[in-house]
Amino acid sequence: MHEISKLKSNDATIYQEGVNLLKTEATEDERSRSKHGTDRWTRQPSGQAAEKLYAQVGEIDGYLKSAASSDELVKSKLKECESAVQILEGTDRDLEAYVPSSRRAMLTPGVERAADNLRSTLSDVSKLEHGRKRKVEEVREKFKRDDINSVILKETARFEREYPMQKIEPAQFENLFDERLERYEEEIEMVSQERESQAQLSTRIQEANATFSRARTGDSSTKEREQALQRLENAYFKYKEIVSNLNTGRKFYNDLAPIVTRFTDSCRDFAYQRRVEAGQMETELSTALSNLNLNIQDQKERHALRSNYAPQQASAQQQQSYHQQQEEQKMQPPLQPMTAPTPTRAPQPEPGVWHPAQGIKFGVSVPGAPAQGGQQSQQHSGNVHNPAYPNANVRAPGQWDVSHGVRFG
Repeated sequence: MHEISKLKSNDATIYQEGVNLLKTEATEDERSRSKHGTDRWTRQPSGQAAEKLYAQVGEIDGYLKSAASSDELVKSKLKECESAVQILEGTDRDLEAYVPSSRRAMLTPGVERAADNLRSTLSDVSKLEHGRKRKVEEVREKFKRDDINSVILKETARFEREYPMQKIEPAQFENLFDERLERYEEEIEMVSQERESQAQLSTRIQEANATFSRARTGDSSTKEREQALQRLENAYFKYKEIVSNLNTGRKFYNDLAPIVTRFTDSCRDFAYQRRVEAGQMETELSTALSNLNLNIQDQKERHALRSNYAPQQASAQQQQSYHQQQEEQKMQPPLQPMTAPTPTRAPQPEPGVWHPAQGIKFGVSVPGAPAQGGQQSQQHSGNVHNPAYPNANVRAPGQWDVSHGVRFG
C-alpha cells in the first residue's frame, strides 16, 4: 500500500504541475487581453489554442478519480479482514490460540460413534486407493513384458509364404489381436470390481458424513471452531484478492507515469511558446504605440513650426527679393558719368508776359504791369461774406489776386 501511495502521489504531482502551467498561461493571456483589448490582442484564447491539452486534463483527472475510488475499495477490504490476516501472518501459537481445539472439546457418545464410523469409512477409502495403485503398477509391468512386435512379424512372414500374391491388410491380424487381448481378461474384471467397490464406498462416506453432521449439530465448540476456520479461510481468499488488486494498481500507476510526464512536458512547451509569442506581440504593440506617439508629437511640432515660420518666411522673402535686386543691379553695366551742363543765360521775359522759367507766383505783382482796376479793387475790397470785417480780403503787396486771373506768356 505504501508503494502504491507513493506512485499515486508522484503521478498526481506531475499532473498538477501541468495543470498549474496551463492555468498560469491562461491567466497571463487574459491579463494581456484585458490590458490591450481584443482588437489588438488577436491571438486565440488558451482553451482554443490548446484544445487537446485541455481535453487531456479531463481524461487524466478521470483516471485519477477512478483509481482513487478503487484504492478506497481495496482499503475497505483490507480493514474488514485485517485482524484475520494478522493472525495468518503470525506464528503457529497465534493460530492455535485463535482456533478452538477439538481435543479440549467434550464429545457426546453419539458424536463419538458417528466420528468413529466416518474415520473407518475414510480408512477404507485409503485402502482402496493403495490397492488400486498396486494393481495399476502390476498391469504396467505386464504390458511392458507383453511384446507383440515379434508375433506380428512372424505372422506377416507366414502370410507371405502362404499367400505370396495377396496384399497384406490390417484386417488379417484381427484374430491375432483377439488372442492377445484374452490375456487381459483378469485385469478387465478387476476394473469392474473396483468400480463397484468405489460406488459402494462413496455411498458409505455420504451416510457416515450425514450421521456425523447430525450428531454434532448441538455441539457449540464445534461451531466455534468451524466459524474460526471459516473466518481464516475467508481472510486468506480476501488477502489473495487484495494482493491481486494491489498488483493491478501498481501496474496502473506505472503505466500512468509516462502519460502524465508527456502531458506535463507538452504543457511546459505550450506555455513557453505562448510566453514567447506574447512577448513578441507586446513588443510589436509597444513599437506601434511609440510610433503613434511620435507621429502625434511630430505633427504638433510641425504645426508649431509652421505657425512660427509664416512671418519669418515673409521677411525672408522680402530679404530674398532685396538680395535679388542687389544682384540684378550688380549684373547691370555701370552708368556713364554725366556731362556737366554748359551754363547759359536765361532769356529775359518781356514785361507783362509769363515765362515758364519764372514759375507760378500767387499774389505777386508783375513788374511793369499796369495797375488796372485799382479803383475797382478798392471798391470791392470789402468782405462780402462777413461785413464785420470789411478789410479781410485786402490784397497784400506781392500776392496774387483772383480777380486778375492767370495769364501765360
